[in-house]
Amino acid sequence: MDKSNLYLQLAIILLAFGYSQSLDCYVCSSHNNTDCSEIFDKENTKIQPTTCDIYDAKYCIKTTGLYEGKIGVLRFCSSRKFEDYCDYVKRVGDSRPLRSCVYACSSDGCNRGDKLSNVNSLLVFTSSIIFMAAYFK
Repeated sequence: MDKSNLYLQLAIILLAFGYSQSLDCYVCSSHNNTDCSEIFDKENTKIQPTTCDIYDAKYCIKTTGLYEGKIGVLRFCSSRKFEDYCDYVKRVGDSRPLRSCVYACSSDGCNRGDKLSNVNSLLVFTSSIIFMAAYFK
């Protein structure tokens, strides 16, 4: 087997590995768990990422805003891609607007919120470099 064929097979294995794993996300609500607050201390929390149990889960989501009449944070799995955004919402009777945000990411445990990252992008980049090295050699 020549080296370029070996590199190509390695790139395919890396890509398949990255996209065949199930996704693990933080799933919690600050309403019933104080560890799930806006500032997420992953070193001192009992909350751990759990395997998503919804069909075709590809994203971990973190939202901040008003839920059931209380300001809070929700973290959950989703099969739907939400765009990252923040907006100010003012309800009738409120003295000032409330900042509400949605953050989406697609790697394990990325929705803790301190820095959302995407490990799959690194995997695709690495696989692409290996593929190009094999192809253009």
